[in-house]
Amino acid sequence: MDAREPPETSEFARTSLVLGVGGVGLCAVGFALLVWDEPVWCLEASAWALALGLLCAMSALVLGVAARRRIRASAGRLVGRGRATAGIAAGLLGLLLCAALAVAWTHGRTIRSQRNACIHLLRLIESSKDQYAVEMGRTNGWHWSSNAVAFKALASLYHRWPYPVCPLSTNAGASRTTAAMAAECYQVNPLGSNVVCRLHRHQLKWSLWCGTGGTWPVDAFTVIPATPDGDVANPK
Repeated sequence: MDAREPPETSEFARTSLVLGVGGVGLCAVGFALLVWDEPVWCLEASAWALALGLLCAMSALVLGVAARRRIRASAGRLVGRGRATAGIAAGLLGLLLCAALAVAWTHGRTIRSQRNACIHLLRLIESSKDQYAVEMGRTNGWHWSSNAVAFKALASLYHRWPYPVCPLSTNAGASRTTAAMAAECYQVNPLGSNVVCRLHRHQLKWSLWCGTGGTWPVDAFTVIPATPDGDVANPK
């Protein structure tokens, strides 16, 4: 009897399985980065994870199919049909996860853009508060009687607005904004305390006001509930 060589495991099958598992893992990392979303590089890193995961998943599918064909045509010289099938399954799962990650990434990018636009508005409002304090001789702790009164005072002094509204608010697409709309979105807070988005709690890390009272951390603000419009300020 002629001695037969033992069958070899298909390299395509082995590589297909590795790439399929890698694609699923990269998609999981991409989702984790989207959920974390704290450092500014998370969204970009998630995009890289999506691109590499998609490449791995497609390669796993191609190599898995090629491995099954080679094993079938090898007349028993190659084995690894199970690995090839597992690689194909992992590749399909990776493609599904990549599609879901792409949708989530697009949504996350939109939310990030809107949040950055809101923070830009916070900086403009805080800068206006600072200039108002300098020109009117106000010090830290002084506040307006309501948010609407504050926005009217700032707008009448600098004529900078249409009144700012958070891009995530229902009034974001309004052709004409009012002080009441701005008051619904933003808590102006006293001088020396940062303005805060009332809808989504967007906020600046530190106050821009460096008047008599010094610089206050953002968590030191005093929340003043919105009241009916009036023009009486309450100095402290």
